[in-house]
Amino acid sequence: MPRDMHANPVHLADLPSRWARFCLGVESFVHKELHTEISGTTLLIPVSGGLDSTVLAHILFALRNHLNLNLHGIHIDHGLRKESGEDAAFAERLCAGLSMPCHIFHTNVARIAQRKGLGLEEAGRYMRYALYRTVAKRIGANWTVLAHHANDLAEDMLMRLLRGTGWPSLGGMPGCDTSRSILRPLLLTSKTTLRQMAEELGLEWREDASNNDPTFLRNRIRHELLPFFLKENPVFLRQVADLWRMARYDEEWFDENGLPLLHADSTNDSSLLIPEDALRKSTKAARLRAYKTVLESIPGSRSRSDLLFNLDNAVVAKHRNKTVQFPGPTQAVVTRQGVRFETKPKRSRRCVEIDTGDDQG
Repeated sequence: MPRDMHANPVHLADLPSRWARFCLGVESFVHKELHTEISGTTLLIPVSGGLDSTVLAHILFALRNHLNLNLHGIHIDHGLRKESGEDAAFAERLCAGLSMPCHIFHTNVARIAQRKGLGLEEAGRYMRYALYRTVAKRIGANWTVLAHHANDLAEDMLMRLLRGTGWPSLGGMPGCDTSRSILRPLLLTSKTTLRQMAEELGLEWREDASNNDPTFLRNRIRHELLPFFLKENPVFLRQVADLWRMARYDEEWFDENGLPLLHADSTNDSSLLIPEDALRKSTKAARLRAYKTVLESIPGSRSRSDLLFNLDNAVVAKHRNKTVQFPGPTQAVVTRQGVRFETKPKRSRRCVEIDTGDDQG
């Protein structure tokens, strides 16, 4: 029988040696690979009630005294499943058992998706991150800590490959996203390891039936594509981790060394110019990376590998006035002065209605 996790939360010194070392390894990953120090910080932990977030909450609780952490939980009820209220109650009990405040919100994602013309996944993701930002600011959290693991990373890489994402973004989601104050300390840990920890410690968690719904692309990748890759190559997740590291190293090199290309001239509020002389002196790899970096600095814009190649081909061939429209509001125009990135003015958007219900925090 599972132990009563709410009455007897596990501290680092109480853990079996294997799992104590594992928790310290999570700390080491954050420090050495994500180059982040979390000692003495306030962390916001999204707790869905599922296996991943439940294990993460227990890991951070085990490290709390060791690292002098101030922990808060947050649970968002999207109102999409009849059992979602039970998930919220479970999350509240879990946080109480770990002696951390729990911020619970109730939203109507289906209504918001309909009003905004978004898919359910997109609307849910928008709501979650908006509320994470709001609560993190309110409680003074240094980081929002997400429970994405190596299987999630592999799924993310496959989804990016399907979308035509270029390098190094093809390496998957970042472990540390400073722009949104997000940490993913389990990113190179397999789902199998998390399940083993939960089972050996007798932790309880809830299963979300929507994770098996083949309507969603991520679920099809999770239940069809990823098992195929793992069957063909049992160490596929290890190679995913290696690819993730190589992508991060490339990003770090580019950020540290910099390139003249990235000193784009701002001509007005809606236009950026990479000068012709900088383009002419640079390699193809540097040009492609510069286009991508500029695009990703513009809110709402996304790069796509085929479009980046089209743009660079036009630059090399000196096709003046060639325009390449990227996903989102930004287009690139080849001019005599260089490549100009122009952003269409945003249309005014109504505020998204958030039914916060009773905030238990």
